[in-house]
Amino acid sequence: MSGGRSKTQTVGYKYYLDMHMALCHGPVDSINKIIVDQDRLAWAGSATGNRTITINKPELYGGEPREGGISGDVDFEFGAPDQPRNPYLSRIYRSAHGAFRGVVCAIAKGVYWGNNPYLKAAAFQVSRVHRRTSTGELQWYDEAAEITTTSGFPTMNPAHIIRECLTDVEWGMGLSPAEIDDNSFAAAADKLILEDFGLCLLWSSEMPIEEFILTIVDHIDASLYVSRRTGKFELKLIDDSYDINAIPVLDEYSIWSISDYKKPVVGELINQVTIKYDDVASGKDDSITVQDIALQQQQGAKVSVTKQYPGIPTPALAAKIASRELRALSSPIISCKVQCDRRIATDLNVGDVFKLNWAQYGLSNVVMRVTSLSLGTPSNNMMQIECVQDVFSLSEAIYAPPPPTQAVAITNDPAAVTLNVLREAPYWEIAQRLGDTEAAKLEEGDGYVIGSGVRPASALDAINASMYLGFSASDTERVGTTEFCPTGILNQDIEHLTEVFDITNTLDMEQVEVGQYLEMSGEFMQITEMTDTQLTVKRGILDTLPKTHVTGERFYIWEVNGNSDERIYVEGDVVHMRLTPVTGNGELELVNSISTSLTIEGRAFRPYPPANVRINSNHYPESFTGDLAITWAHRDRLQQTANIIGLTDPSISPEPGVSYRVIITNTDTNRELLNISTVNQGYTYSEAQELTDHGENATNYQINITTFRNGVESLESFVWDFSRI
Repeated sequence: MSGGRSKTQTVGYKYYLDMHMALCHGPVDSINKIIVDQDRLAWAGSATGNRTITINKPELYGGEPREGGISGDVDFEFGAPDQPRNPYLSRIYRSAHGAFRGVVCAIAKGVYWGNNPYLKAAAFQVSRVHRRTSTGELQWYDEAAEITTTSGFPTMNPAHIIRECLTDVEWGMGLSPAEIDDNSFAAAADKLILEDFGLCLLWSSEMPIEEFILTIVDHIDASLYVSRRTGKFELKLIDDSYDINAIPVLDEYSIWSISDYKKPVVGELINQVTIKYDDVASGKDDSITVQDIALQQQQGAKVSVTKQYPGIPTPALAAKIASRELRALSSPIISCKVQCDRRIATDLNVGDVFKLNWAQYGLSNVVMRVTSLSLGTPSNNMMQIECVQDVFSLSEAIYAPPPPTQAVAITNDPAAVTLNVLREAPYWEIAQRLGDTEAAKLEEGDGYVIGSGVRPASALDAINASMYLGFSASDTERVGTTEFCPTGILNQDIEHLTEVFDITNTLDMEQVEVGQYLEMSGEFMQITEMTDTQLTVKRGILDTLPKTHVTGERFYIWEVNGNSDERIYVEGDVVHMRLTPVTGNGELELVNSISTSLTIEGRAFRPYPPANVRINSNHYPESFTGDLAITWAHRDRLQQTANIIGLTDPSISPEPGVSYRVIITNTDTNRELLNISTVNQGYTYSEAQELTDHGENATNYQINITTFRNGVESLESFVWDFSRI
């Protein structure tokens, strides 16, 4: 035989690139993260000036067997006024080029970007709080400019954002600082610090700067106006910082007339508010919902509104704003136009409050807030005030209201979640969340986690929780928010086939609908009927088999409320989760949360176990006579994504490559009587065959039936002990 060289074979390509990326106006304070492919963290740190950072994530997209990763050096340039030319760009261009002053840039220097020829999009988390753009000088009142979130990310004081928009000469309105009432802005800034009310958002020239300013004003619920007394811009927060006994009074002696008087009836009120915001920790859009449960019951339905607040950086601040909006929208607040003598109301500005008395409408000492002013003409002293009732003084108003509503008080401090739920999702769940096409791409060993938890007993007003995931309990990253999952306690012992059982100590079960499934000690059951104290279910659904359960076992319904980072883990990975609940008083600190871990088993790729197993036509018999005839039904994870199939439903053709291993054991001697592989839906082991094989018939048996698909076995096996009589 002659020797020879083996030929090399190309199985893929690695892609390297140089790239010059302009991020935003500069200078900035710091660059903190590089995120690629929407949600994969390539680098994290705190670069505060021109420097080179190294990315070392060659396995970020799954390593060489998949799409590779990213690694290499990246130059950060902050766009300072005296910034020199970048040496690497000089070598690339080989000709004169600009220094790109005033622009923040990232320069990839031959970076390995993966094995996919399609470029993965990159996003950069950049912070600018203390530096003014172009000049790089410190902010006005810089010691109050930064408001740090609980996760440590710096956000900017909204008062500073508005002031910079008004005064910046390059991209702002270019006003002179002399046209700004710094006392009012400083007072607003100080109060916003006390409220942890920092914002984080990006302005682009596509939005007029005036519109951007109004967006910030709306976030903080403030008034921005030119004072008639000083001619300067003043910023006034809408709050309760006034003495109700010292504010002006407008009544029949000073008012000429009132028009457009409105007071909503109960049916016109809003009982649910959803706030959409951009979570700075995860870099993803998120939302939070608050409800006035009593008003919902009174109206007989949910009446909801959704509001966009893109500058909100944290769920705790989102909860605060949602509560603020709900308070205003769920209260029967009156509004009107007041025509009065300008000389009486000469000191009123937009955002100011006054007391309104008007017998015709039964109003006495109702605190109203000015929304707009019309001063009339020099020859006419009439002044028109558009106003709405001040929500902070509702308890002070005297008028005939509709039946009162009771909003749910949000007053508890956040508490740790003690009943955490971290699960590896079955194939069904992934298909529902990502679609059949994406689910079918899963490979052997792949895993997908879902996390949730039970609302803390000491903080039942918690709205939701931030979810942190990572590969160690001490190093987790926020991936979004998760809702709390409904739960309850089994109030009786149940056998394998029990389909109706009593429950007790339930929480949040009003969120559950028929058709959802619960998990109890590893078994999934689909709810087909439900009352406050009883459930009717299909047993042993999806990739689980029925089990016995005892009084006191807890069940969880995380199917809808659980959240995921939508990351594909691999078998053997240990994933850690922490939950930090959010209430109106803030968010639990991460260090005070409880860590839960899960080892990935590649669940979604595994075939389903056999269903409807019968021994001599009986489910779970204690004994039998004669031959041992075993039958079962096929299940197919790929085809079972439209409807949930129950234990006793007919066979669903199995996936290609499926077989079953049947093991029969004499439990008295622990001797294996039979070990076969079959593709059929049953097997009969006769008395005569057992006698021939082993010289006698056993008395006590155990059957073990496991599904295999191309060497990969099901997560569960059917196992049953019984006797021959």
